[in-house]
Amino acid sequence: MLIQECLSRLEYVLNNDPLDLDYLAYIVTQEKTFMNALENIDQPIDDFEAMEELSNLLDQRNKPPIFNSVVKMIGPRGRFRFHVTEEHLQNLLELGLPATCVADLLGVSRRTIQENGRVQHVS
Repeated sequence: MLIQECLSRLEYVLNNDPLDLDYLAYIVTQEKTFMNALENIDQPIDDFEAMEELSNLLDQRNKPPIFNSVVKMIGPRGRFRFHVTEEHLQNLLELGLPATCVADLLGVSRRTIQENGRVQHVS
């Protein structure tokens, strides 16, 4: 009975067009909480693990991708030098963003962007 109720709620969400991922995450969180509260009742472990996996996948969609676009490099003397990866710099410049805007987004100076562009032959 418990599993049937859970399945019917999930089917309702999944059959809506367009799919509302926020509502799906809400339903999954509710069902996980309910399953945790009733842990002494016999329920298949696979069901709980599937719900946990779905919850983790839904959580990942809200996290920005991890990438290193700015790297601190230590020179022989003086301050850190910031190096912006060529791919990331190219992608930002292809968006038509001015160097000052790109610099603000990356937390570096405009000069750093210009120097990295010259070194990497990015226009």
